[in-house]
Amino acid sequence: MELVKTDEYVTVQIHYDYDNNGRKILTCEYADTQQKKYREYKYTYDFAGRLAGEAGSYKVSDGFGGFTQYGDYNKTYAYDYAGNLIRQEVQGDDEAFVSTYAYD
Repeated sequence: MELVKTDEYVTVQIHYDYDNNGRKILTCEYADTQQKKYREYKYTYDFAGRLAGEAGSYKVSDGFGGFTQYGDYNKTYAYDYAGNLIRQEVQGDDEAFVSTYAYD
């Protein structure tokens, strides 16, 4: 758990989880000290250890042990045979964006 002081009144808690290869697989950025509101990021990797996907959402406690989820998004990444990023797709609640990359 990492504590980040944003100003003299607010301290943000950030929690990280890693897989057996040392790659980050989860980040939780808590917006309050009770950990009832947070932004969650999950990461996946391909066979070569490159970032293949990222998913995120904002979660708020419903007061009964569950959470309501907002602002979901998913990112996927594609690479060429040399390992260069060639495509990134971002899908949100209502829209999607695609970026393509070319190399000399």
